[in-house]
Amino acid sequence: MNLVGPEALSPDQRWVLEGAGLVKEGVLQQSALDPVDSYCSPEKQYTLMALVLDIYHQGRELLRLGVPVESLSGLPIMAGRAGSSRPTAATSSTGIKQFQDEIRATFDPIRMEYSAAKGTQA
Repeated sequence: MNLVGPEALSPDQRWVLEGAGLVKEGVLQQSALDPVDSYCSPEKQYTLMALVLDIYHQGRELLRLGVPVESLSGLPIMAGRAGSSRPTAATSSTGIKQFQDEIRATFDPIRMEYSAAKGTQA
């Protein structure tokens, strides 16, 4: 993608790149020096991947409603792309639940706004 740049891609293709970045930074990229990241149980790996896939699938649904990919990429929930590895912060069941709630709280208002706008135009 370095030759053309992501701007030349369709919104769906750009969201796939964002999703791949979330998988890389939120699930695969871990630090051996970090006490939280130095070991990851299979259960935690599964949960992290499920959270990342939830973000990806909800974002894809929003793209179909007409939300610009730039708006989705700039959301605070996507902060893991900026290096904070946000999904990896969800280590306990409480942290996981809080992150799931944060995902819902981020995407639900956008979904309602664009669903309502699409419904009034139909």
